[in-house]
Amino acid sequence: MSGVVRGAGALALGLLLIAIGGTPAVAQSPQRDSAAAHCATAATRYTLRNNQTFNGLLISNETDRYRLIFAKAKAAVIKVSPASLTRTLPTLLICDQAGQVFRQRSGEREEEIRLQLEPSDVAGKRLVLVLWNQGRAQTDYELAMLPAKPIDTTPKSIKVGDDDKRKMRAETALLSASGRPFARYSFVLDQPTRVRAFVSSDELDMRATLWSGTSKIAEDDNSGGRFNALLVRDLPAGPYLLYVESGGINEGEFKVQLSKASTRLAGAPIELKTDQTLDDQNLDSDSPTVDLTGPANGPIRQQALLAKGCAVALVGRPFALYKLVGDPGQVVDVSVESTSSGSGCPLLTEVGVDSPQGFIGFRQTVGETIPGLDFDKQGAFFVRVSADDPSSRKFRIITRTKPM
Repeated sequence: MSGVVRGAGALALGLLLIAIGGTPAVAQSPQRDSAAAHCATAATRYTLRNNQTFNGLLISNETDRYRLIFAKAKAAVIKVSPASLTRTLPTLLICDQAGQVFRQRSGEREEEIRLQLEPSDVAGKRLVLVLWNQGRAQTDYELAMLPAKPIDTTPKSIKVGDDDKRKMRAETALLSASGRPFARYSFVLDQPTRVRAFVSSDELDMRATLWSGTSKIAEDDNSGGRFNALLVRDLPAGPYLLYVESGGINEGEFKVQLSKASTRLAGAPIELKTDQTLDDQNLDSDSPTVDLTGPANGPIRQQALLAKGCAVALVGRPFALYKLVGDPGQVVDVSVESTSSGSGCPLLTEVGVDSPQGFIGFRQTVGETIPGLDFDKQGAFFVRVSADDPSSRKFRIITRTKPM
């Protein structure tokens, strides 16, 4: 039997097949795993108004749809909770009149979904709430739209040397264009400063973006280790904005630390001798980061990392700088070995010169030895070791003199 037979015709055909000993064929609808596909259908089953609650609801098919009616100039929180011990929640989509996804929340990792909409979010829009059970046989839930306090959009003022610990709550946070909650901080520098912004959490996957006016200066995801964000930049005097975003689940505690960055590695390279092994080297959260827009031969590095299933830093990677000094006539090989537990991801090793404009590399490798540094041609070499993958931060560096 081809096609999809619906309604009374499908029932009659099923009864006829059973009567003659057959089994009715079950028509399978194509799997629609795109959120946008569920916004394309305009039909709605219910209406949801501000200060209204529905209990004991059940999605037996793919979606339930609600036309949203908001109280004028009032903020509202849409709350979805599980109605049974199964603790399963649908994905929440807010669709606009053009059938596009306006806001989205996944229920897979949440005990409760909360989404706050401000008057400015809904003004002049006809919005539809779609609850999508992602192909489950059924999902039971409770749904409410409740009055909410307006969100304070003023950035929180912070100074270099300050820490701030707070909780990201989906119903009281600003929302990015992708629907993720975020917070904003403002700070002012009276003089040029190397600034370190470290955003950490045991619950959230943190992202940080630094702005000067309307210009984005830097952004980072996991350079601080695990799911922490780390930005280290030399900044001129002036005002700045720091955006802190939760890239995964919507609620949890996080901490922002704004401080002057250590110049231990960038300003004073670590001394490295020939025929030496330096163990227990570590690219920690105090390490400065190298800007990937520089001449670091990105394609070679990325291909080597991706081939091993490793992460590739999109914005910056922490580095350590070494000064290798030898005697005339010596020819030295330099190799770097990752000692991080359980990580097979190589580090990038570069050899170059240290200039007023910073490190300038002329030889590099990913996870291999750099051979033949000739001290007859140059009295000293600078070696930079950097890591893309957050799991590869510990290493040893080895220098070996070739026999004369």
